[in-house]
Amino acid sequence: MSSQSTLSYRQDAYRALLKGIEKLDLQHSSVPCNLVLTGDAFPLVINSHGHILMAASMYGQGRIVVLSHETYLTLCPALVENALTWLGGEESVNLSLGVEKNIKAVADNLNRSMYQVSIVEAFRKNLGVHVYVTDAYQVGAIAEDLVAFMKAGGGVLIGGQAWWWASQNPKQNLILQFPGNKVTGVAGIYFSAEYGKAEKLSLNSEIPSSWKTVDCGMDFKEDLEFLLKGISDFDIRGDGVPSAALVHGPLAFSICTTDKEEAFLAGTYYGRGRVILVTHEGFLQYEKLASFWKNAFDWLDQGRKGVVGFEPGVKPLPGLGLTCKTTEFREDLSVFVCTAYSDINAETIQNFVVEGGGLLIGGHAWYWASTHIGQNPMQDFS
Repeated sequence: MSSQSTLSYRQDAYRALLKGIEKLDLQHSSVPCNLVLTGDAFPLVINSHGHILMAASMYGQGRIVVLSHETYLTLCPALVENALTWLGGEESVNLSLGVEKNIKAVADNLNRSMYQVSIVEAFRKNLGVHVYVTDAYQVGAIAEDLVAFMKAGGGVLIGGQAWWWASQNPKQNLILQFPGNKVTGVAGIYFSAEYGKAEKLSLNSEIPSSWKTVDCGMDFKEDLEFLLKGISDFDIRGDGVPSAALVHGPLAFSICTTDKEEAFLAGTYYGRGRVILVTHEGFLQYEKLASFWKNAFDWLDQGRKGVVGFEPGVKPLPGLGLTCKTTEFREDLSVFVCTAYSDINAETIQNFVVEGGGLLIGGHAWYWASTHIGQNPMQDFS
C-alpha cells in the first residue's frame, strides 16, 4: 500500500470509528495510560497533554482497536459500537462477537439485535467469531492464538492500562512482557507505564496529532545496561567507513556514537521482536567488538537459546555462546544476521521480527546514494 493510500485508509477508518461522536467525556475515577504508537498505527483520541488514549491499527488481514483503560469499554458505548462495526469489516451485519467473561458488562451495553454475542472464558482457536473483545490482563497465555486470529482477518477490541502492572513487576520488560502488549505490539500499539490524563474532549474530523506525543516516556536504560555490560569503548578503526544512522521513533535508541556524535549503532523494538543496526557490515566481523556482539545476540535472542542464522557471506565470530549457522533466512531461526543490500525477503523478515524474532543488520548507504543520484535513501535504499 502506497503512503498516500495508507493515509487515505487511515482517515476513512478514523471517520468510521468516530462516526456521530463529537465529544468524549473520559473524566472518571479510572486512570488510563499513555499508548505508544509505531508503524501504521494511528491515534483516535489525544488529550491536551499529548497522551494517546485510544488508537487503531491493522495486522495481516485483521484490525485492532485499543483503549487505554478497560472501563472505556463500557464508558464509551457509541465508540464501542463503531469499533465493532469497523473491526468486523465486511461482516458488520449480524456480527458474531466473543466477549471475555471478565468484561461481560460490555455485552450488556450492546444492541443485541445487531450482534451474535458469546460470553466466553477465554479466546480459543476455532471460536467462530468475527471480533473478540477483551481486557489487556488475561491475554498473555493466549497471545499466539489471538495474534493468529487477527492475522487471518479477525478483529480485536482490547482495553487496559499498564502502569499498575509495571509497578508490581519492576524487573520485567513492559514492552514485551505486559500481557496486552503481547497482542497489540504486533500492530504497533503499546501500553506504557505513563499515566494518561482523563479529560472531556472534543473530537476532530481529521486524525489528531500533537508534538507532545514525541515524549512517550519510554526508558531504555536497562536495555543499554544489558548491551553494554563489560564494554568501555568501541574500537571501529579499520577499513570500514560507516554511514550515520537516523535514530527515530518512540522505541528506537542509539547505542553508540562517533566522536562527532553520529550514531553508528542503534537498537529498537519492533512488534514483539528486536533489531540492532550497525552502519557498516564489516563491523559484524571485527573481533575487537566480539564482547559486544555476544551481548547483542543475547538481547536479540530474548532468552530462547535458539539458532542464530548468518546470511552467506557474513562469517560468525567465535565464542558467541549460541548455535550459529550459515543459512538463508528461515522462519525457525531465533536471530537472523544479514547485510542491508538486498530487500528480497524484506516483508518476510519484518513479519519474523514483529512476531518475536531478532534481527541484526549491517550496511552503509553512502556508496549507494553516490550511485543513485535523485533517489531517496530513506525510501529507496534496500
